[in-house]
Amino acid sequence: MNLKEAFRYQNKLSTFMGEAQCILGRDSNVTKVENTYLRRKAAPDEEDETVVVTPETEYADQITNVAKFLLFLLEEKGRLAASIRAAKNELDIDLDSEVSLNSTRQEISRILYHLNNL
Repeated sequence: MNLKEAFRYQNKLSTFMGEAQCILGRDSNVTKVENTYLRRKAAPDEEDETVVVTPETEYADQITNVAKFLLFLLEEKGRLAASIRAAKNELDIDLDSEVSLNSTRQEISRILYHLNNL
């Protein structure tokens, strides 16, 4: 895998992690509501009724799997970051500095192009 593919993979991992965090962050996906109807108070011969309402989302029964998947993604992203760092260290140039410098070059190029058009 080259660095370009590694960065694409890193972006994909981040997208999956964001989705998993959104799923786990929604209370309706992770909580069950238990309603107890106190019928005995109104009619002593009636029995109280407890109803458990399970969320009607596609992830309600898979929250543990989503959490495990999120932790797997976190570990994978850590391994990928270490591999990217190792690959960058083996380069003849400082890739991060060159990317930053290239961005500055493009900004200056746009200004000079604008001046030329005047």
